[in-house]
Amino acid sequence: MKKIFSFVDYDCFRVIFSNALPALIWIFLATRILLSIIFETKTSALTWLVIVNRGLFFTYMSMLTLMFVIRKPHKTISKSTLDWFYSMGGTFAPFAFRFIQTNQGLPVTGISLQLIGCIMSIVVILNLNRSMGILPANRGIKTGGIYRLVRHPLYTSYILVNLGFIFVNPDLYNACIFIIAILFQILRLNKEEKLLSKDPDYEEYSKRVRWKLLPFIY
Repeated sequence: MKKIFSFVDYDCFRVIFSNALPALIWIFLATRILLSIIFETKTSALTWLVIVNRGLFFTYMSMLTLMFVIRKPHKTISKSTLDWFYSMGGTFAPFAFRFIQTNQGLPVTGISLQLIGCIMSIVVILNLNRSMGILPANRGIKTGGIYRLVRHPLYTSYILVNLGFIFVNPDLYNACIFIIAILFQILRLNKEEKLLSKDPDYEEYSKRVRWKLLPFIY
């Protein structure tokens, strides 16, 4: 069996799968979001807030897909299966969230948090530019803009977006998924830190910017 499949480059396959799958999912989500905006019929103030939020989501997804297509080649990249698992978990765990019908949520608060998270995500992507990626890799060290506040601002934005979803859809199951997603992100960023710390520029940067994820917390 090993001889039959000896020609397969499994490391290459894993990297391609890690890149192609997210890109396809983001294109699908961006299309769904755009269609939901086009065919929205409600006109309440909350609905307009939702539409703005969806518009930002669409912008974020579109930019994410584009940056993946034109991104820089990596200088170094993790080939660890465990790192791949953490990266996939951090990226896709929130897809397990479920919408619930309830009057106990705080939709304005939740959508506002998602708006802040989306805007932050867009700012981070503009900072990262062609250095986007899923797996831990070094595509150049970013230290300016929002990276002066925390070392992993994109993951901070994910937490805000996911927390906003919890406020709109309060549920024990969703809360558990939220915690699992955060744990994956922490494991993921620590793996990234380990890889990037081999770069002297990142060592210097980490001394200047103390916080990894949340200022004054972590």
